[in-house]
Amino acid sequence: DIVTAERALLAARQERAERVAARARTASWVAMATQLLLLGALLSYITRQVGQRLQAEGNAARASARASVVLDTVREPIVAVDGGLRIVIHNAAFAELFGVEDNARGTLLADVGGGAWRDERMLRRLADVLSRGRELWDLEQVLRTADGVERTMMINARRMELPDSDDAVALVTASDISVQKASDRQIRELN
Repeated sequence: DIVTAERALLAARQERAERVAARARTASWVAMATQLLLLGALLSYITRQVGQRLQAEGNAARASARASVVLDTVREPIVAVDGGLRIVIHNAAFAELFGVEDNARGTLLADVGGGAWRDERMLRRLADVLSRGRELWDLEQVLRTADGVERTMMINARRMELPDSDDAVALVTASDISVQKASDRQIRELN
């Protein structure tokens, strides 16, 4: 009787153990399926985020290229200088007029164009644009250009914040008014 009772208990325990093992296998399969679903959802989220980031980077690159094309299309010489009066960016008209190479970033403004920009008064006023937040309006300056011709230029400068940097720059434009000055001189002589 004891052996029979023990065998019945053993059978009951084995049956319970098999049920527990079956539940454990089911739980492990459910956990694995849940992990795969979570992993799939995470992979989907990451893929979507990467896609959005690539699209944003593409949009930013296109906007930058558009801005660069617009800047180079402007016929008026434009240069942006930092607080040390070093070139940050310039357009094609500035490069052509003052003989600046494409890799002029970081070059002192006073060193470009064979020293065309070395006038102390003008450099001090440009430095004031950044250090004191002033604007420079219609400063007439005679500058020697890369072709060796002295031209009367109207210099304007304004402080500008860059979106990709914490540092501000001075955006400097130089309009050639040599023809206008010559015409004014000729009208005065005729009068």
